[in-house]
Amino acid sequence: MSLARNFGHQLALSAGMDYAGDCDAVVLMDSDLQHPPDLLPQLINLWEQGFSVVQTVRKHTKHSSFLKEFTSDLFYKVFNALSDTRITPGAADFCLLDKTVLAALRTMRERHRFLRGLVAWSGFRRAYLEYIAPERKAGTSKYTPSKMIRLAFDAVFSFSAKPAKMATWVGLALVVFGWLYLLYALVGTIARLPFVHGWASLLCTSLILNGMTLCILGIHGQYLARIFEEIKGRPLYTVEDVTSKPCSQAP
Repeated sequence: MSLARNFGHQLALSAGMDYAGDCDAVVLMDSDLQHPPDLLPQLINLWEQGFSVVQTVRKHTKHSSFLKEFTSDLFYKVFNALSDTRITPGAADFCLLDKTVLAALRTMRERHRFLRGLVAWSGFRRAYLEYIAPERKAGTSKYTPSKMIRLAFDAVFSFSAKPAKMATWVGLALVVFGWLYLLYALVGTIARLPFVHGWASLLCTSLILNGMTLCILGIHGQYLARIFEEIKGRPLYTVEDVTSKPCSQAP
């Protein structure tokens, strides 16, 4: 299969999963050999043991820079701190997916995709396989820093509405601090403490009004977060196995 143009890494993987058809399992991997093909027998062996997802975890990449390793670790920490969907640090797109997982992922048609997050969100029984990524055999990475940053934003914003809700808490903190400072200013005035004339009233007014503005924006963010969750169109749940027939189908 060849796409008509470069739609991006995540959509290319999604196209491959769609094109795979009715198969027992699929393996997602890059063609630059940094996803070692010699791990395929181990992936299949774990799948045959009953795991629906066999997720590889990159320990490190040979001869990779300190900056790349640091930013990678930082991304996983930020993502797991903001999202209810947790991803194992170092988890790669290199994984084996059973047909049940594949069917669930095909129902998730959001455009700004982060497949590692979608696989983690879907649940299912999973195994982990650690590996050390070798050097790239030829060519250079097509993942420029700007593309990596864009993917990181897609990942965070697709799996967390917390950034939209933070304005509420920041606003409340400013309002509380503004009222506390106003109380301090009133006590100081009664006690005849040396205050700069007009400074206390200006600061309190600014803190309280700006805090109320942020609270209102945060309330808007709460509603937008709910709209955001709805328009993604993810299934309400995923089913790994059915042990009994529904009542209407029982003999």
